[in-house]
Amino acid sequence: MNKLVIIFGYNNTRVYDIERLKKLCTTLLDAEIMLCKEEITQIDKDLTQNTLKIDLAAYDRESLAQQAKQIDNYLASKNFTIVACLPFSDKGIPLGSLYAKLKNLPHDDTEKSIACIDKHIFRCLEKEASTPDWYKKPFFKKIHTLNEARECTLNATAPLFFKPVAEGNSRGCIEINSIKDLEENIDIINLYLKQGVLIEECIKGCDEYSFDGVDGNYIVTEKKTSQGYYRVETQHILPAPLENKLYERLIEAGKIVSEISGSNNGAVHNELFLNKATGDVYCVEPNRRPAGLKLWDWINTAYPTVDNWNAWINWAAGKDNLDKLDDRKYFVGCRMLQSQVSGTIKKIHQNILEKLQQMSDVCDVSITKKIGQPVTNNLKDNSDFTGYIVCKSTTINGLRLSLDQIEKEAINIYTIE
Repeated sequence: MNKLVIIFGYNNTRVYDIERLKKLCTTLLDAEIMLCKEEITQIDKDLTQNTLKIDLAAYDRESLAQQAKQIDNYLASKNFTIVACLPFSDKGIPLGSLYAKLKNLPHDDTEKSIACIDKHIFRCLEKEASTPDWYKKPFFKKIHTLNEARECTLNATAPLFFKPVAEGNSRGCIEINSIKDLEENIDIINLYLKQGVLIEECIKGCDEYSFDGVDGNYIVTEKKTSQGYYRVETQHILPAPLENKLYERLIEAGKIVSEISGSNNGAVHNELFLNKATGDVYCVEPNRRPAGLKLWDWINTAYPTVDNWNAWINWAAGKDNLDKLDDRKYFVGCRMLQSQVSGTIKKIHQNILEKLQQMSDVCDVSITKKIGQPVTNNLKDNSDFTGYIVCKSTTINGLRLSLDQIEKEAINIYTIE
């Protein structure tokens, strides 16, 4: 029988990662891949002949059981042995962990998997968990009506943060400081009230980080976010340039979040806040999947002895992970590119792009907009960025200097009118 690895959910902007997984599954397991996702595109069909359209948005027990049966029915006439299951998106986590369990394969907890989709469920689990004094738990409330939103805002004694319970990429996330702020953003909040909006106290005086890795090898990434109503991530540096005590505290906090959300050493990307003055840590949200933006590739640049893609596949197949975090070779940083003006892209200067891509301290330069597309200088979510740059350096100061210099040149890649 032929071997098969099932990948549950992915955004087509991450096709680069699926191509990599396909090659690695062949190399490491001599296996084909199958894609289970909500919409099957031509890109998917070009990647593999094994594709199944499946509703990942429904994650109650009955729906998950039906989805698992749907996969069984699809595979019934095919000569495959399932050797690994890889949940690759938030919505793919519940079904991916359940199907792995049904096939007696390594998996993260099935009951807690919903906490990685529904932020309210995670907060409820977090509230009941036993944690150290420095692990702080914010006020939260789930709402479904504008009247509830207004009531919470009027009664608030500090800024609030509104976020949809089941969205990613910073979509719909808004800081609300007054009833005026609420009314100005009512149309956006309205979009998510049916599924639910989570209102939390807005954490101030903190810096944002993420805890990333798989099967025992974890690093902390420093993240910078935009200010104002909308919070989007503008920069990532790894490993986070922190004193050892604070770095290890974030490692411990990341493991706590992983336990609360049911990780059993599978892929994690847990987002955290740290107050450097007090040492207090808050969880922003858990994710039982690989981080986006090729972050695992950058970890491999910083720590050449670690390849999380290999480790994830081996973990899912029940094989030993021999990678160990060795001494850091580089600091690696990614800075998102923002348009300086709002308008339409009239020209892309390939000569500037190619020049930057050839520089020794540059790992990657990527542009995400095309000629004729509109751009804005008012960031609302990650789709508003025009691309990103990735640099490396043996020192943190050298990295920051490179990011500043390359960004100044990269903004000239586009002509915008």
